[in-house]
Amino acid sequence: VKGYNIDSKFLKRISANEITPTDFWTRYEANEIPLIIGDIPKIEGWNTKDWTFEKLNEKFGEVRMKCGEDDDGYSLKIRLKYFLQYMKVTQDDS
Repeated sequence: VKGYNIDSKFLKRISANEITPTDFWTRYEANEIPLIIGDIPKIEGWNTKDWTFEKLNEKFGEVRMKCGEDDDGYSLKIRLKYFLQYMKVTQDDS
């Protein structure tokens, strides 16, 4: 997304060409290890040149997405418009 920079100093970054879905699940997801997977839009031919917070908000702002779980394991959801606002003003997740 234009206008948002992820500080990946402490996170491993790889191209989607370097890992299979099975390897991802086995090596990272199962072990709860964060990973930045790049190049997916390029590899899959997505037209992302016009992605902005504003356009995502216009099209998907009311969509609810999972952002976590409560202590009982129930999904916590947030509308994308609120998550986009959070991303614009927050430097970390603490």
